[in-house]
Amino acid sequence: MASTSSAFTIHLSTWQPTHHEVFSQGALLYLLDGSGELWTTKHSISLQAKCAYLLPHHTSLTTQGASSLSVMICTWSSLEIISDHDQVISLNHSAIIAMMTLLVQETKQGMHHDEALKALDELLRITCLRYTHPKVQFQNIKTASRECETIHAYLTNHYQESITLDQLADLVHMNKYSLAHLYQRTTCHTIMEELKRIRLLHAKELLIHSEQSIQAIALSCGFSSSAYFIESFRRLYHITPLQYRKAQRRKKQ
Repeated sequence: MASTSSAFTIHLSTWQPTHHEVFSQGALLYLLDGSGELWTTKHSISLQAKCAYLLPHHTSLTTQGASSLSVMICTWSSLEIISDHDQVISLNHSAIIAMMTLLVQETKQGMHHDEALKALDELLRITCLRYTHPKVQFQNIKTASRECETIHAYLTNHYQESITLDQLADLVHMNKYSLAHLYQRTTCHTIMEELKRIRLLHAKELLIHSEQSIQAIALSCGFSSSAYFIESFRRLYHITPLQYRKAQRRKKQ
């Protein structure tokens, strides 16, 4: 049974012992049931049910010592794995496993699952970018930076408001966990860390150029309390807000 959507092709299959398969492009193998050893020309990996495995392009696989295997194969044209050796990557990411399970159910029921495939694609991009051996590449990877730019612009313009990850995920039409991983991978810090940094930058300006109290500045910059603001400020700048204000005023004298 096969299903196709944009870059993805999904195929449910049963592999018997000594089954041989060649993948001309990158693929994601999800083992529904069964167990055994999967062999490439240079490596072997122990297969476990309810686990996913990323296969480099041009991988030649043979199952040895295995029971009958029930598998789902996802292939898509935008995946390219550059490697000097045909290493199979085990992906035990809980979100990926949950998404694969959902896709199995929807494929068996003949349902349309474009949104699920989009979420899986995002998860795979994030997970694969963590690997350097083999090197995993996706085409059109610039879409990731566009989404991060959108989030950064929103944080900059709405830092005074109460902002949640769910709200930001809806803004860019992504799963919130996918968005969190994507942003951290792209910027090297979390969304909430970035929001806090923006708030503190504005707080510094108010400490210098206004007579507002510490509590008023904290609330106007989006902090839930003055205590949280003071602790956040001290952790980043190694000085309290009041000490910073006094130091800046002495410089002006």
